[in-house]
Amino acid sequence: LDRFDEDTLDVIAEEAALVVDRLRERTRLAAEARSEPLTHPAPERIGAASSRGARLLRIALLIAAAFSLGAGLATSAALARRRRLLRVQSAFIANTSHELRTPLAAMRAEVDVALDDRGADADDLRGALEAIGEELEHTTGLVASMLALARAEAVADPGPCDLAEAAGRALDLVDEAWRSSHDVQVALAPAVVDGDPVLLAQLAANLVGNACKYDRDGGLLRVEVRPEGDEAVLLVENDGPPVDPATVGSLFARFVRRSEHGEGYGLGLAIVHTIVASHGGRIAAVARPEGGLRVEVRLPRRRA
Repeated sequence: LDRFDEDTLDVIAEEAALVVDRLRERTRLAAEARSEPLTHPAPERIGAASSRGARLLRIALLIAAAFSLGAGLATSAALARRRRLLRVQSAFIANTSHELRTPLAAMRAEVDVALDDRGADADDLRGALEAIGEELEHTTGLVASMLALARAEAVADPGPCDLAEAAGRALDLVDEAWRSSHDVQVALAPAVVDGDPVLLAQLAANLVGNACKYDRDGGLLRVEVRPEGDEAVLLVENDGPPVDPATVGSLFARFVRRSEHGEGYGLGLAIVHTIVASHGGRIAAVARPEGGLRVEVRLPRRRA
């Protein structure tokens, strides 16, 4: 700093003061959002100086203040992430223990019946084992879906992700025979967001998979990605059986299935909803008058 004249030092000091002011405001907003007192109080505003020595001291104090505020924000953010992860963990344990009761009880019943039947032959025992195997397969899938739901609630390391690439990978998972027998319309324009690439890939895969599952024979599957202002838009729709508009909102609830006799766990769209929320986005579903569902996801675009 000794190489700079007084005017240049004043400019440096003013720029440093702006940084400190911004950090001070972020610290205040972060504390207000958590309804907590400041764990790292912002230093008092450092005023202007007249002499060269005072200018140098002012710059040094501003740099120290910036480091103090930055450390405070980093610590607060780390504590907030830890609290969020603990909430996710507690919710996962509670949901899992609740949902596993039914399949475990069914398997226990099969075992008890087989053991109590003294006259059971090999075929009877094989039937009991097959029933237990089916329950185990269902339970394994349920746990995997619940793990995906728990992971969706916390974005670990967000980075640049192209929503069009995620949608393209989801379409690659669609069976070729299914695609050849349906009207598949695809329009994918680059739309980069900040997010978890694994979660965004699952978001697209769940939406596309759900649209295929509930489409009619030879029906429409439309997948579109486009940038729109400050948002990246993912649109997925089909023209399957009619959907009651009054029930559309409940489709994103956990353990809700569109068909009582359908396969699955009622978590696919719940996972989508959670991923969208964890990325600061919005999701809307509309029942198409001609049948089927139109789902639109909007996520904040990555700033250049």
